[in-house]
Amino acid sequence: MGYDYIDLDQLFEENYKISIADFFSKYGEPMFRKMEHELLENNLNHAQMVISCGGGTPCFFDNMDLMNTNGVTLYLKLAPAALAQRLLNSRRKRPLIQMLPGDDFNQKITTHLPGREIYYTQAKLVVEGISIDVKETADKLKEFINGPGV
Repeated sequence: MGYDYIDLDQLFEENYKISIADFFSKYGEPMFRKMEHELLENNLNHAQMVISCGGGTPCFFDNMDLMNTNGVTLYLKLAPAALAQRLLNSRRKRPLIQMLPGDDFNQKITTHLPGREIYYTQAKLVVEGISIDVKETADKLKEFINGPGV
């Protein structure tokens, strides 16, 4: 779509020169969420910018409202098993799940997701993520942003 791109987790690590996993273990989740919120706020004023956020971002402070007010939000919806597989294949360490054994990991995703979906489903667009067509999703976004016929 020609937009600039920010990965909020990557930006956090670049700005603060520490991995999120190390930050969590040293300072805790509440401090991380506060600083994450500030980063989000500071980057919402960019035009034509895609901001990729971590799974917890929409669930804290007023982040989901902030994102909805300042742009178009998209939730790529996945079933717990598909989400677990995706997270397992991620190169990024996820502090809330990195030390869990397989069964506990799948159980954590299954029990945690419904509480988070309360926030996720507030997104302006919800797209099934299991067999996502990137071009089709980009077209839906363009139409949502610019109106039909774009």
